[in-house]
Amino acid sequence: MRITFSQIIILLVFTGVSLANPSKGQSLLDRRVDYTIQNASLIKAIQQLEKATSLKFVYHMNLVEKEQGLSLDAKQEKLGEVLDKLLTPRGITFDIIGDQIVLGKAKSVIRQNNTDDKENESLAVAKTITGKVTDDHDQPLPGVTVALKGTTTGAQTDINGKYSINIPDSET
Repeated sequence: MRITFSQIIILLVFTGVSLANPSKGQSLLDRRVDYTIQNASLIKAIQQLEKATSLKFVYHMNLVEKEQGLSLDAKQEKLGEVLDKLLTPRGITFDIIGDQIVLGKAKSVIRQNNTDDKENESLAVAKTITGKVTDDHDQPLPGVTVALKGTTTGAQTDINGKYSINIPDSET
């Protein structure tokens, strides 16, 4: 098979185009937004941010506390900075997956305690247990369910037999 000069040029052009594509997740966080919320719940604040950015937020209802009195004013700030101000003090992290922003619980949080002269107070930290399930010949076992005894908290092993279980502080 003979490769011609024109085939090489076409290959180089397509390779260059695919490498020059910017990361979509980072471009979403760099988007400038105008956002103002006064004396609202966190759920309402997230809903208004969804409308302002035309993005979808994915989260578990237990994650978003019924906190009231939330206020934030952002003028032409990056979305990533707005999310940091809104979520980080509440122990919530965020990740970009496609066109969605997925909210999750932070592993540990340090929050300002307003009643004790602004001294740092450490909040309860969830523990993560990781491991690997193998057979008698040290071969990984994928798809095995591993659960915390006496609870419904658990995980399934991946293709390499590895698992990770997040255990709330109240269960340890």
